[in-house]
Amino acid sequence: MEKNILKLFISYSHKDEEHIDDFRAHIDLLKEKGWIEDWYDRKILAGQELQTEIDNNLEDADIICLFISHNFLSSPACKEETNQAFELKREKGISVIPIILSECGWEDHEKISTPLVLPEDGNAVLSYNNPNKAWKEVYNQLKHVSKNLLNIKKLRITENFSDFLEDSGLFKKAHPIKEEVLLSDIFIYPELKKYDANKEYDETVDSEILIQSLYEYPNLLIAGEDQSGKTSLCKKIFQDLRNSFFIPVYLEDRENQYLGSLDNKIKKAFNNQYEGSNFDGFNPQRIIPILDDFHYAKHKEKLISQIKKYENHIIIVDDIYALNFRDEALIESFVHFELTEFSPLQRNNLIEKWVSLSDQQAINNKNHLYQRLDKNTELVDTTLGKNFGTGIMPSYPFFILSVITAYEIYNKPLSEEITSQGYCYEALIFSYLKNEGVKNDEIEIYINFLTELAFYIYSNQLKDLPKNDFEVFLDDYSKTFNLPIDKDLLLDNLLNANLITTDSFNNYSFRHYYLYYFFVAKYLSENLKDHKDKIRAIINNLHNNDKAFICIFLTHHSKDDFILNQIIDNSSKLFNAFDSATLKKDELNFFDQQLDIIAKAALPEETPEQEREKRLKAKEKLQAENLSKDSSSENHTLDEEDFDQDLRRSIKTVEVMGLIIKNRAGSIKKNRLEGGFAEPSNLMVYLIICRFRRTSHIIQLIR
Repeated sequence: MEKNILKLFISYSHKDEEHIDDFRAHIDLLKEKGWIEDWYDRKILAGQELQTEIDNNLEDADIICLFISHNFLSSPACKEETNQAFELKREKGISVIPIILSECGWEDHEKISTPLVLPEDGNAVLSYNNPNKAWKEVYNQLKHVSKNLLNIKKLRITENFSDFLEDSGLFKKAHPIKEEVLLSDIFIYPELKKYDANKEYDETVDSEILIQSLYEYPNLLIAGEDQSGKTSLCKKIFQDLRNSFFIPVYLEDRENQYLGSLDNKIKKAFNNQYEGSNFDGFNPQRIIPILDDFHYAKHKEKLISQIKKYENHIIIVDDIYALNFRDEALIESFVHFELTEFSPLQRNNLIEKWVSLSDQQAINNKNHLYQRLDKNTELVDTTLGKNFGTGIMPSYPFFILSVITAYEIYNKPLSEEITSQGYCYEALIFSYLKNEGVKNDEIEIYINFLTELAFYIYSNQLKDLPKNDFEVFLDDYSKTFNLPIDKDLLLDNLLNANLITTDSFNNYSFRHYYLYYFFVAKYLSENLKDHKDKIRAIINNLHNNDKAFICIFLTHHSKDDFILNQIIDNSSKLFNAFDSATLKKDELNFFDQQLDIIAKAALPEETPEQEREKRLKAKEKLQAENLSKDSSSENHTLDEEDFDQDLRRSIKTVEVMGLIIKNRAGSIKKNRLEGGFAEPSNLMVYLIICRFRRTSHIIQLIR
């Protein structure tokens, strides 16, 4: 929408060409005024590809006029252009104007009969005693449509709001090289879960395609938890709609709970977002309000009634059940969607964007790019917990980039207290508190409170605390510790920082699993002498994901020999039942026997990009399978029919030990690595050999 001139595409049957000449003559004044420029296939020059030129000009059109006659309705080419025209109307909001040339059965055409046709009342141009009268009606309506579209096209977004649309929040100044990161630099379209009228999962859709299909879903409700990227998606929706013939208006009124007249709020927002234009001069059908954080609105039912005057509108909430009204008809027109976590492929694309922002070597050298991608992907997947179960931190863009930036900031020698992996978690927690205005000398107060709260929940074998129990905890805490901060302020900051949360029943819990595991482990490491039995119980049950993650965080917080000794002793007892691998010839001869087949499977036939994408999709499938498992069940690494419970515990223990070695490789003494941690490695090699004696299993692993 750079030039303020409208492109008009003429779709017609060549048998009606003489009438097209009449039409073009009648609209010549609009062309002279610089409002429109028309195009039809007679403008194709010698040597130009006919269909390519037609398709390109159809795609670029702002207005498409369909000249309807029996010749048009029977033409395969005209039928195809009609389908394309209405698809473009659906995606881009362009105007499609059917003009009835001669008497025919156009009323029975599903698409043509829907919009307002010309001349008036659908009378054919050739049925008029004076056809010029019919063309004048066409001219008047085309002039009206053109004027409205030009007004929309001339709209300019204010500088302040343009800055808001490109503001990447915490990551604006977070890149180690690029001075300012824009949202467009790093944005990846998320996927959305679509729900049916009964709030049952229907399908997953790409948000980019959803925006293009706005006419199919005029009333959208998009839900997403805090820090899932709701506002970033709103900004992108606004920009994409603005690139078409729509007038998006963004509202966020969390502070005032959307109290007051919604029309006035939309009008005020329009004036702040667009330069020098009259809101009342635009057709409400072109205006699309985007209401962010609508779950904070006080009178939701009343507001939904008011917004119905706009044909399209988008509501953003924190939960798909946020709009439960007595008048069910109000909500029935909404289609419900929910933001999903990023898949491995989306994580890869986001990390690639971040790495490529200023690394020219990564852009020019694919091998260097892949090395950077693999390094950051491993960091992200490990920190999010995706390499071990279903994860302890949601894989939304905020958390992915927070992990990378935290690592870049704290990539320095290890402290006495915590490993480099632990720096990522600690940095995130500190940044959340600082964003709420917590002073540096107050952070320790919040950390201690969270540590005590986590252990209180853990020791009572709960996942959350009912309000009454939480009040008891608060009372006990106040008696035990000095609390120089007002309780209400402390809780508000913790809630606003998304460190703790409350549900609809006022039950308190940690916002994310990693926070809970982190602080439970912190308490146990600081009070190790008093809770050795609890630590033993954790280490003896590493096949349980909760225990496994707490154990990993224990080794972050403490280097006490007791913890490593317990892990090694426990593993030795488990591994006594299994032989260690020797890697002798008789163990590995099955590899030699199948060498040609294995080598062929190992050498990819695709390009490196295709091979990486295939592996990421396989990883995505595995992640989806993990998520579908019952979260309360133990996440077994191998099929239950193949291995007994002790072996499953052994495998899980090896996984935990592997992560500990990885995180603590520089701080574990050599004799520990060569002794206690060597046996698990031999076991894993032995199990791999046993598992993959069949060629099909080896090939499946490679692929």
